[in-house]
Amino acid sequence: MNNEKLDYFMVSATMILSTLVLFVYNIYVRKYVMPYEYGIYTSANMLLLYLNYAQMGVLNSYNRDYPQLLGAKNYQAASHVKNIVFTYLIMLYGLTFLVLMILFAFLITSQILELKLGIGLLVNSFFAFLTAIYNFMDNSLKSEKKFKYSSLIRIIKTTILVLTGYFVISTYKYYGLFISTGVSLIFIILLNIKFFFSLKISINKSIITDMIRSGLPLLVNGLIWTIMMSVDKFVILFFMSMEDLGVYSVALLGFSTLVIIPQSITQIFYIKMSQKYGETNNIDVLVNYAKRYTLYLSIITSFIVIGAYYILPIFIENLMPNYADSIKSAQILVIGVGLYSTTLLYSNVFSVIRRNAVLIKSTIVLSLLNIVMSSSLVILLGKNIEHVAYGTSISYALYALVLVFMLSKTLKQSYWNLIQNSLLPVIISIILLIIISLTIKNSFYGLLLNITLAFIFLSCLYKDDIWNKNQN
Repeated sequence: MNNEKLDYFMVSATMILSTLVLFVYNIYVRKYVMPYEYGIYTSANMLLLYLNYAQMGVLNSYNRDYPQLLGAKNYQAASHVKNIVFTYLIMLYGLTFLVLMILFAFLITSQILELKLGIGLLVNSFFAFLTAIYNFMDNSLKSEKKFKYSSLIRIIKTTILVLTGYFVISTYKYYGLFISTGVSLIFIILLNIKFFFSLKISINKSIITDMIRSGLPLLVNGLIWTIMMSVDKFVILFFMSMEDLGVYSVALLGFSTLVIIPQSITQIFYIKMSQKYGETNNIDVLVNYAKRYTLYLSIITSFIVIGAYYILPIFIENLMPNYADSIKSAQILVIGVGLYSTTLLYSNVFSVIRRNAVLIKSTIVLSLLNIVMSSSLVILLGKNIEHVAYGTSISYALYALVLVFMLSKTLKQSYWNLIQNSLLPVIISIILLIIISLTIKNSFYGLLLNITLAFIFLSCLYKDDIWNKNQN
């Protein structure tokens, strides 16, 4: 493994490790923070999530332009752009915080907002400022190929968050969630204060305008995807209660934790796929590598889905009994993770061939599907978080089918062949999962039989593809 691959592997491994640590931490958190308060916390955090897009695509352009300038050894221009973007971010998010601080302070004092929700929104307005600075630093370090240090910072940040939370959550509960987040962000920024002191205040409207113009399409795609990921939360808030959202947050925790694993594996496969296309500039070569690595990813995801389906309920029942009503929703969303994960590398193919418009269209389709499916099931079947989870998982399945169809149409490839190398292994595992879970109630025996049968079926069906030594 060369140094570049090792660096990407380290970033992916760090992401997975941090996510697993945060998963354990979130289990601990829910021992002290009840569903209603966690529902408020989840609602307040949506502000932080969407404020990430207030930069209007400048960070997206920076992530493209800054490494290119460094690669061209145009260090003076690179430094100039770095200073301009940093100045833009602190001015934009500083002003945003001041405006929102005044707004939320007024809404709290006027008793229009519930106190806990108002404080959460107010604090997250400040956290958006700190997060923008942290993301700028992290992206700069990766562009400068300081992957090891970037990974170390992520580990330290996660460690500080968890340690602080361990000492404050039991006492301050809801407010402890914000205390631990604030301490971790401030600590990391102070730890890297020399990095920020090395920057200069520099304003250039024309450069920022150009960066907004070129970065906005990428930002729009990310924003649409974020909206899609928030649809189920909005549906619950509209039709149900904060407590329902708090309970559902455990299902979302399982989803977000599990999806990181295939996403991180995708980063490693994506390097090889991109390199081969760069060498040959041949669409057929690109598609063959995409199908091959998608198959590997799909098989790995199949076993992740099976394991999570049986293990998550044990975690919830024994460690988060106040959130036991989320078990069924968590299992439903686990299936959604598996179906969605099979398309990760296929979607990257569109990026490689610069057809991002197709990705935006497919994401919009998914968002609309999720809104329609989740809302319809809640209206028709009743106000239950499980119905929202069903709607979300069905939407992911339909999205995967639509994306594969778009890929087959764009690249003139066999639709069925693309399905065989992506969705089919997970579909087989899910069918086995449903049959066995309905007939065998013992979780241990069910898990063991599921894994065994999935291994036998997938090995027989794909043995030539998996063990073909002639593939590079």
